[in-house]
Amino acid sequence: MPGSRSGTDAVRGRAGIARRPGVVKAIVLGAVLLLGPGLSGGGSALAASHRIASLNLCADQIIFMLADRSDIVGLSPLAADCANTVLCELARGLPSMRPTGEAVLARQPDVVFSSPFTAVAATAIARQAGLKTVDLPIAESLADVPEQIRIVARAIGREDRAEAIIAPFRARLAQLQRTMPADRRLTALVYEAHGFVVHKGSLADEVLTLGGFRNMADEQSVFRGANGVPLEALIANRADLLVIDRSAKGYSLAQAMLENPVLRQAYPAPHQLDVPARLWLCALPQTLDAVTRLRAAHARLEAQ
Repeated sequence: MPGSRSGTDAVRGRAGIARRPGVVKAIVLGAVLLLGPGLSGGGSALAASHRIASLNLCADQIIFMLADRSDIVGLSPLAADCANTVLCELARGLPSMRPTGEAVLARQPDVVFSSPFTAVAATAIARQAGLKTVDLPIAESLADVPEQIRIVARAIGREDRAEAIIAPFRARLAQLQRTMPADRRLTALVYEAHGFVVHKGSLADEVLTLGGFRNMADEQSVFRGANGVPLEALIANRADLLVIDRSAKGYSLAQAMLENPVLRQAYPAPHQLDVPARLWLCALPQTLDAVTRLRAAHARLEAQ
């Protein structure tokens, strides 16, 4: 799933730049002088307005659900990419923002959402300029969804809207947990570009489990390598269901692995399922849609 992998790469990128404090300090000083002293102090002039900026793809999507569109002054470049974003249609007409300190300061935001691994230098510049920054941690479980929403809601003053989103999510999750398939014999694999598979401790693994499947990647030693699983191993050790994401744009040799005709022959319908990686790239209420797809696939396999 290149969507999943590329999203992970985006989350962990540019960490090295933040280790150059001289460069960061020079950029901050120049930007503050250019844009004026009101930006650096975080004083009352900023506190009275609602200007939201985000460098975090997952925060982008929660902002869509909570904020007024007129309050959004900048979103990450991936916010409108439907290969990575469930709510990409909502990004239309909203300003995109390059993940640089200069771009952030130019928007004069009240709050900047970031992550521990994304646009680290831009976040450091925003902090040194006196802006309020909020790191949204990476969610690894569906149980993290309510707190992720609350973190964003508190930062933008929309706690009232948060509970209206959390309550139906919790009700739907509880219903899916109550109706877990009794038959736990069926196995599944999430197969991504480069031959990567998902393991325990990931959001995708939890979705597989809630969908009624055992994750075969944790049951066979051949799937535990860090450099990807060869196609031959995937065919010789077949799971009942192969889960693939074909939503990524473009073409690459890594993506071509998922279209190999031998793979299609080894996993014919109903043993292969397309699930867009954007459904579990971030922990969102929409992630439960992936569970619904897996439940349907489980029912088709049981019917066989």
